[in-house]
Amino acid sequence: MKKRRAVCFSIICLIVIFTTAFAIASGDEAVVKNLIYQRTDTLSGFYSGEIEREDAINKIKSIETSHLMEEDLENIDLYFRTDIERVKKYLIKDLNITQSDKDIICADVAIEWQSEGLSGEETFTCNYKVICLKEENVYKLAQFFEGSV
Repeated sequence: MKKRRAVCFSIICLIVIFTTAFAIASGDEAVVKNLIYQRTDTLSGFYSGEIEREDAINKIKSIETSHLMEEDLENIDLYFRTDIERVKKYLIKDLNITQSDKDIICADVAIEWQSEGLSGEETFTCNYKVICLKEENVYKLAQFFEGSV
């Protein structure tokens, strides 16, 4: 009887350990996805006139840091009311966490884009390197650049 309880207890402990490890990995993926979604929705919403300039700036400041934030804030004014391609749809096709520590998450991400521009609609996939840094207990996008996955 004691042996059976020990086996049951061991199985429960293993399930908890695997569930915790999976939740941590899933948590990192969720952080990266959420930041990508927020950035894409904010910039494309602004460029299409659905989001006001100040709201877009405040949102970018809340989800980004470092050079990426500076670049996106500059691009808000640079590309407003231009013929920049509009994002119609996008889908994260693949996301692999390549590094995860207490203050950094690095990931390789493949995104399928459906855009519309002067030459019509186009669907394509791009691979990105993404780095998220923790600032004041909140992860923010620090780098988002094209690269092979």
